Amino acid sequence: MKTVEPQDLRQRIRGQGELAIIDVREEGPFIREHLFYSSNVPLERLRTRIEALVPRHGTPLVLIDDSDDLALARVATATLTQMGYRDVAALRGGMQAAFAAGFERFSGVHVPSKAFGELVEITRETPHVSAEELHAMMAAGSDVLIVDARPLDEFQRMSIPGAINIPGAELVHRIWDVATDPETPIIVNCAGRTRSIIGAQSLINAGIPNPVYALKDGTAGWQLAGLALAHGASALAPPGALGTIDKRQRAAAQVAARFGVQRISLAEYQQWHAERDVRTLYLFDVRSPEEYRRGHMTGARSAPGGQLVQSTDDFAGVLGARIVLTDDDGVRATMTASWLMQLGWQEVAVLVTNSTAAVSERPRAVSDAPIERISAVALHALMGSSMAVAVIDVSDEAAYCAGHIPGAVHSATDHSDQVIAELANIDVIVLTGDDDLTVEKAAGSLAPHTGHSVLRILEAGNSAWRAAGLPMNALPTGVLRAPVLREAADAAQRARIMGELQKYLTWEIGLVAQIEREGDARYRL
Repeated sequence: MKTVEPQDLRQRIRGQGELAIIDVREEGPFIREHLFYSSNVPLERLRTRIEALVPRHGTPLVLIDDSDDLALARVATATLTQMGYRDVAALRGGMQAAFAAGFERFSGVHVPSKAFGELVEITRETPHVSAEELHAMMAAGSDVLIVDARPLDEFQRMSIPGAINIPGAELVHRIWDVATDPETPIIVNCAGRTRSIIGAQSLINAGIPNPVYALKDGTAGWQLAGLALAHGASALAPPGALGTIDKRQRAAAQVAARFGVQRISLAEYQQWHAERDVRTLYLFDVRSPEEYRRGHMTGARSAPGGQLVQSTDDFAGVLGARIVLTDDDGVRATMTASWLMQLGWQEVAVLVTNSTAAVSERPRAVSDAPIERISAVALHALMGSSMAVAVIDVSDEAAYCAGHIPGAVHSATDHSDQVIAELANIDVIVLTGDDDLTVEKAAGSLAPHTGHSVLRILEAGNSAWRAAGLPMNALPTGVLRAPVLREAADAAQRARIMGELQKYLTWEIGLVAQIEREGDARYRL
């Protein structure tokens, strides 16, 4: 197995060539600590994930492991070689050797995008309002337009009361039809910070005349302020109407000129496509998933623009790759391209063609993917990370009182609505118990409602946690039935959830200092 030294990896990151840094550990340990530009592809999912993330088999890959013998990296190298990848190496000494050599230790997920959002707010001085300020405006009857920039499923799970939904890249495409009075303040929110900041700054960059603000800390800040969220909202702004097409295209043209967004013809794209064996090429359709499902260009992957900017490392794993964006009129692709360029991608282009006229694929319906498992060791690492994590124990009351994972919330399977409301904004939800069928049934009922949260099942449940030698908490039998004590338990539960949310927001804001110490971010603000 070929290896590279940490110093060599640093030089490759700072160079101009292509590079994919793939961490093959489980997601729990990865979230706890990893390198800045690494993408997580756990070994057991390597075959199913790697080719979308690293489509060109000649791309230089550096594998990250944290064991002394690089056991995971060795297996991953053999698998990738068998799949046809020709330039695979492992980081000598593993991740800990990189930290010892001066690499910054990052935790969490989508770090490049989230750190970028924080720097945008600082650099552009993006205006913001707090949850308390917005609530006071609403209570006073002030005219205000609250726009939730997350995907529809996240918006429906929990939202600011009175908000309408316009997913990130759709903002400049749809805002003109709902912001009819240029005096009305527009407040853009997401679950936390990144999409609020990027969404608000997108409208400002596009030159909308209204006052625009990001909601500080999003729905998490609203929750932390003790304010009630709405659940099941359905107010979705309509697609851009013909009457406003000139406004949105002028706005996109202004952004394209300001940031130097490249536009290529279909013939130029075909030339890039012909070179895909020597240069990695991604083709992303940044329209809504519904539009994508109705038909899309051959080879295009669905990547709604707001989500692509929010989690670029989930879509494009190769530094230095080419990225081509497509939509129907260039507005959403241009806005997305402007942000990817500032994130540091140097060859980003908008394909100038009507994607609905170039349709050659209409995907067939696929069944829902099974809910993935997480090991006890990975869950323990995850709970110690910066992410907001909730463990739900669906054992019967007696079993829960006898012993449960510290911090786990008890919930009978018929209380899913209450659980969903209480766990709004949580990043990762893990279900556990003493009976696999009960846990799977509970996970199945929660899955359609978890929105942005990652849902996992603890492999082998509480017994695996015990077998790993991890601590368990206990309560006196019957404590959950006593009304007064139940109220105390609910208060403690809410306090834990609020603590998880505050931990996450503190981590996100702290990324700026980490980026400065790291020194390798390719941002071009």
